[in-house]
Formats: sequence, C-alpha cells, structure tokens
Amino acid sequence: RALVDAAFSEEEDDDEGSVVVRASGRAFDRHGVVASVEISWTGSRWFVATLDALVAKATWSFTWGDEPWHHFHGPPPPADRPNYNISLRVSDDSGNLAVFHGLNARTSPGEL
Repeated sequence: RALVDAAFSEEEDDDEGSVVVRASGRAFDRHGVVASVEISWTGSRWFVATLDALVAKATWSFTWGDEPWHHFHGPPPPADRPNYNISLRVSDDSGNLAVFHGLNARTSPGEL
C-alpha cells in the first residue's frame, strides 16, 4: 500500500507566453522504496516525475511547459479548467504498481 499527496500550480512563461505546470508531492511505500512516480492529465500518456531519492518516503517534482520540446509530447493541462483531473502512477522496488485516478488540481491527498 502506498500513500501520495500532491500540489499543482500553473504560471505563464514570460519568454514564450505558454503555460508552465508544476507539480510536487510525496509518495510513501510501507515495505520497500518508491522507484518511480508518473503523472497523467490525458488518461493515456504518462510523464515521469523526478524523485529526490529512492527511499520509502520520497518527494517528487514535475514541470511541464518550460522546455521548447515539451509541445511535441502533448499539451499541458488546460489553464482555463482549474478542476482537471490528474492521475498518479507509483511503483516500488519490487515492481508493485499503484494508480490513483481523479486527483484534482486543487485537492491533494490520496491513498493507493
């Protein structure tokens, strides 16, 4: 079983005029270490978050829209819809995988 929480924010990139999405949070694994955290807002494409370390209580972060090549891999969450749904996919060092659907951009806690 794993626990996750997350915070999401959007800002406009002054240089490009595009939206930059930032997400961060924590993932916990009770019997091993968190090996990866992925985030999706499309329901079909997953993007890898950055882990601070491979530990049982890991913090993660994710930024989308701050690199020119990002638009080749799909649009960011719509800036005009503050309640879009986010999914997180967390795996541990034993290959266990848990997916939490329906995290709202304005709410954070979830249990997998």
